Amino acid sequence: MRRALAWLLAAFIACHADAQVIIPGGGGGSGGFQILGQGYPSTAITGTTTEVNVAAVKVPAGAMGPNGELRVTLMLSATNNANAKTVSVRLNTTSGAVTGGIVAQSGAMVSNGGGQMLTIIRNTGAANAQTTVQTLPTPFGSGTTTVSATTDTTQDTWLNVGIWPSVGTDTITLLAYTVEVRQGPATTPTASYQMFTAAGSYTVNQVPGATYMMLSMIGAGGGGGNGMACPGGASCSGGGGGGSAPYLPIQQIPWTTLGSTSCTVTVPAQAAAQSQGGVTQVLCGAGARWQAFGGGAGALAQNGALSAGGGGGSYNNPGLNAAGSTVGNGGSPGGGGGGTTTGAGGNTNMGAGGSGSSAVGVGSGGIATPGGASTGGGGAGCNAGATGTAGTANGSMMGTFVAGGSSPLGPGGGGGGGAANTGAVNGGNGTNGGNYGAGGGGAGDNCGGTGAGGTGGLGGPPMVIVWQK
Repeated sequence: MRRALAWLLAAFIACHADAQVIIPGGGGGSGGFQILGQGYPSTAITGTTTEVNVAAVKVPAGAMGPNGELRVTLMLSATNNANAKTVSVRLNTTSGAVTGGIVAQSGAMVSNGGGQMLTIIRNTGAANAQTTVQTLPTPFGSGTTTVSATTDTTQDTWLNVGIWPSVGTDTITLLAYTVEVRQGPATTPTASYQMFTAAGSYTVNQVPGATYMMLSMIGAGGGGGNGMACPGGASCSGGGGGGSAPYLPIQQIPWTTLGSTSCTVTVPAQAAAQSQGGVTQVLCGAGARWQAFGGGAGALAQNGALSAGGGGGSYNNPGLNAAGSTVGNGGSPGGGGGGTTTGAGGNTNMGAGGSGSSAVGVGSGGIATPGGASTGGGGAGCNAGATGTAGTANGSMMGTFVAGGSSPLGPGGGGGGGAANTGAVNGGNGTNGGNYGAGGGGAGDNCGGTGAGGTGGLGGPPMVIVWQK
């Protein structure tokens, strides 16, 4: 308010004696227009056919800012005949100027006894770059060509109004005018989009002009369990499937609420086989935190037992790793627990439990979840030396599963369990969890041969997306 009053006082002291009376006025609230000059001069011009200045209003240094504007409203009367009468509005560095600066002029004012005109001169992201529409709308409407200029508004400038007839015996009169300024924001708001998937710590700084941040994230899926070399004639289970991670829907937070101008994004590494997914988080200032805990790992293949799936992660706790036939508990609240056959689904947007593999060689398929990523399937085991059936991948309900890849419309599809093999061939590897947050598939066994068990699939990678506007 003090700065606004200073502008108005400066304009009053510098008023053009013949042309104006300044009436101090307030703006329309924060960011609104403020009156720099308003007058009712009734100044008539006749006997000349060249431009005559009839109003000059001082625009104090810095009043427009880099993104502000001047709004000029004029009321005029004129001899009502077919001869042209012209009006100009100029912004330049000289009071009373009739040349130079950015200029908007009326077209020929003909066959009318009066008119009301409007022009807006804008700074375009810099204090020395202006634009306006060259033709003054009469009374209010569209003009024609846009024009630009480079008047430095960090210094005092002047808004000059000129009028003149094309025939010396005609008259054109400036009855009234209002000149207003709106400073505008200090910087032009800029949209920003950042996506983080690689492991590491990142800093997100407030973009100049941005007023709020939006974020969404998906946690890291748990890795699938490894297969084993099952002794000849034995019954063995394959590796358990990894649990999936939760999905945090889009959050919109004003930067003022965050109490900070930067946030730290932490992205964990993609979970290896038989490893729990790490914590994905965004921390802003001292206490504003958003996080997604990873899914649990599937259990290692077992000789003659069940191998269970890892638990699904939640916002507050990780899904736990499975061990043997003991399932991994889901993160509380909301995460689904792992299973010895099919794991439990999590609550909406929470991770689900991974699927297990049975002692008769059957690997269960992964399951889809309402909003989070899908889980890994169990690997195939050996049924008294015969190879079992591998668990299958499961697509996310929010998107279509792409084997070994991504779910384009939502969190990732779970990795499939590996096949069992005999002889010197190793058990099949579990498929990696899809992008993003899906559980890795459990690996298959080698049944009675010389080969090794397969390797569990990696958990699906995490993701953080940050938008600013």
